[in-house]
Amino acid sequence: MGKLVKIKSTQYAEEADQQKAAYVAIPRNVWFYAKEPLVRTSLSGKEDSNLSGQPWDYFQASKEHFEPYGHREVLSFTSGTDLLHTISSKVALEENRVIMKLSEDGAHPFDGSIHLSIRAVEADKHGGGTQKSPHGTVWLALGDPESHDFNSDALYLNLTLEAVRLDRVAEELIARPGAALSVRLKFSLYQDQGAHRFAEYWMRQTFLLEPDFQTPIVEYEVTVVDDESEKPEPPCLEDDADEQQSPVSLAPVIVDNSLVSQRLNWVIGLLALLVLLVLFK
Repeated sequence: MGKLVKIKSTQYAEEADQQKAAYVAIPRNVWFYAKEPLVRTSLSGKEDSNLSGQPWDYFQASKEHFEPYGHREVLSFTSGTDLLHTISSKVALEENRVIMKLSEDGAHPFDGSIHLSIRAVEADKHGGGTQKSPHGTVWLALGDPESHDFNSDALYLNLTLEAVRLDRVAEELIARPGAALSVRLKFSLYQDQGAHRFAEYWMRQTFLLEPDFQTPIVEYEVTVVDDESEKPEPPCLEDDADEQQSPVSLAPVIVDNSLVSQRLNWVIGLLALLVLLVLFK
């Protein structure tokens, strides 16, 4: 497929045929796996004493540590905020999924790395917790060949959630050394107009994202697992099933086995009685 034209805010069409959308943006649940998540803890503090001179006048540096200059007492230290956790990791995309870059130049492969960052809303005043991005954003950043640190494409999953919830995840990871994270994020991405209508979850699917555009995360699920084999089985979610969902539940109905046995025995007895009546009539 060659050049594309963005015909609506959520649709791309082929340049030669702009009457029909080739790619459409739809909300999808995407799973990522973090094998070795890194937990960091931070705090901010301040001195609770009034200094008559400059702060550096009260200390002298040594090779091992800082200590009071002369015979002054060590200044007391108090935390101005609670401890704040952050979790970061490189992550892998779920199996049978491919991410590509989408623009008016067409669809192109994405071969960069995927980075997960989970921060508390209280610590992320600039990028998370806003009305448009309640749980952070997904950002496909293009690399700059001349940049030392950002010379290749990368996908950034910037998840923000309440500090209380983040603390629970961090404490669980700390209590279980070697544990991993399974993360489900729901956000808007592009898929082929024809393919997405008939795609089943077990099929290979291609997701496309616009470079340098931050997509809001509207829903999330974070699960601590011991290893990759214990990744939660993705549920059949309504948005992934699209309009193919039958209004009738296909879940099996489980009834009490003893009641079934009683009814079955009664039916068998009635049939046997009818057979006897026919034979001896």
